[in-house]
Amino acid sequence: MSKKIILIVIAVIVLAGVGYLFFQSKITPEGLTETEKSCVNSGGKISSSLCCNSVSNFPNLCLIGACGCPPTDSHQVKICDCGENECFDGQKCVSIEAGEEEPLSEEPNKAKFDEYFTSAFLAKLPADAEFNPFGVVKTKIFTSADQFCTSFEMKKTIPANSFSSAVYDKDSEEYAQPKSVFPMELKKGGSVGCEPLSFTAGKYEFKIYIDNVLTVVLPFEVR
Repeated sequence: MSKKIILIVIAVIVLAGVGYLFFQSKITPEGLTETEKSCVNSGGKISSSLCCNSVSNFPNLCLIGACGCPPTDSHQVKICDCGENECFDGQKCVSIEAGEEEPLSEEPNKAKFDEYFTSAFLAKLPADAEFNPFGVVKTKIFTSADQFCTSFEMKKTIPANSFSSAVYDKDSEEYAQPKSVFPMELKKGGSVGCEPLSFTAGKYEFKIYIDNVLTVVLPFEVR
């Protein structure tokens, strides 16, 4: 075999190797941090969101409030988007505790919700804990060891005397807590509130009305 042929063969091998390495560099993702790996390996997607200035990359999104501050008090951070019915607990995607899905007693007005709310959730704190809006955990199931909390993210300010709420007992088909009007305005942004759990065991719905229009229905269970 001539030197010319040998040189051609060597050149082809070198070019093939370089091409392979170039191809590999294109399909192999950059090195991920341990948190990023945990997110991806548990079924999440790495994304970004506007969250409170007090939190850093990959906050615990199972705690309500981490990303519920007004834009002026927020900054862009990396988050783990776990999709529907799951949340990132700071280490991995986990299921959001939920009761059995059942038909609602009545359907809320979606247009009204879209006008005023980005999100609305029920959550809990330990019964003996001090109020901490960043410490509440999303849930639909409560026990006597919990405080009953609500969390809303509002697109715009709700005027005074426009917001009202009630709690409907699905078992007795009566209102365990009659509709009451909130006398103050609720400003645009996040709002979290907690109170002692006052409901006996059973299945309920927390209902929100804006200008007497049913806007949100949040089912929950007390065990």
